[in-house]
Amino acid sequence: MAFANSYTTDSTTTIGSAASNREDIKDILTVLAPEDTPVLSMAGKASANATFVETVVEDLSDPAFAGVQEGTDASYENKSSSRAKIGNYVQIFRRGWQVSDVQERVAVAGVANEIAHAEGKCLKELKRDIESAICSVNDRSAEDGSSNRYLLRGLGKFIADGSGTGNAGTTAASDIASAYQTPTNSINATATGSLTESNLNAVLQSRYETVGASNDRLMLVAGPSLKRAITDFARSEGSTTSTPLTVNEDSTSRSITLNISQYEGDFGIINIVPSLFNARTSGSATISGTRGYLLDPGLITVHTLKAESANENDDLGGGRRGYADAILTLSVGSPLAHGKFDAAS
Repeated sequence: MAFANSYTTDSTTTIGSAASNREDIKDILTVLAPEDTPVLSMAGKASANATFVETVVEDLSDPAFAGVQEGTDASYENKSSSRAKIGNYVQIFRRGWQVSDVQERVAVAGVANEIAHAEGKCLKELKRDIESAICSVNDRSAEDGSSNRYLLRGLGKFIADGSGTGNAGTTAASDIASAYQTPTNSINATATGSLTESNLNAVLQSRYETVGASNDRLMLVAGPSLKRAITDFARSEGSTTSTPLTVNEDSTSRSITLNISQYEGDFGIINIVPSLFNARTSGSATISGTRGYLLDPGLITVHTLKAESANENDDLGGGRRGYADAILTLSVGSPLAHGKFDAAS
């Protein structure tokens, strides 16, 4: 009796595949999401004891050159008349978690403790929420017990002039006196692809002429496209295809480094830090790669009414549950001391 092997060639059957085969799942959980929060990490920290936090700013009189005539009495002026208040409301940040009884007890690849993992994930998400709010163009609002909730004012609304210079067209908040609004020359709206070192120095010069030198190194929190444009300063003619003017070469590894993370010019030293959270208006909004905030770290403060914490609530039958939360706000010592890059592309 003859036997013959027959093979199917239909697309529904794969040789070597069976429902009983074990899966090889590695005990590793990979998180693919940015976690860096440069402004929150850099900002000074202080406490808050109310839902509205104010700072007081003042300036100096213009220099006098006329001299004083001998024998005349001194002239007097009110040295408190130039003071102004700049305030911000706190914002409540919260992320909740729940783990069912079954999920808590089954073996999970890459997670040793499902409860601890859920709490830790919420705390990371909370920091991203805070960074996004701080770097937003949102204006502040007060809780009214109905549709409005507490919202903090973001950097994009603090660092603005009265005419809405920049792609976003954001004007300075109405409660910020015109004398303390960011100067128009400290806001650059040049297309990122055309940005030059001269544009950067113009913003730095405007800031210096307004408030003088900073006690700290300035920090430019730059979107990805802006960061690349600044790195291109190290190339001739600012072109990505031109021969580099400055190259760090490691002959051992045959690697070339072309990255500007610090810039020293006529008006100070700037640390340049990339960010993915500038000017977002919602959690899923497109990243603003062209937005950049030039900040004086000594004048950026986060005031905390309730520090970040993880809390667990009663299990009502569906499994353990809890949340992470924080209540805080942002203060910007003086909008005069900061700058902004805000191009359409």
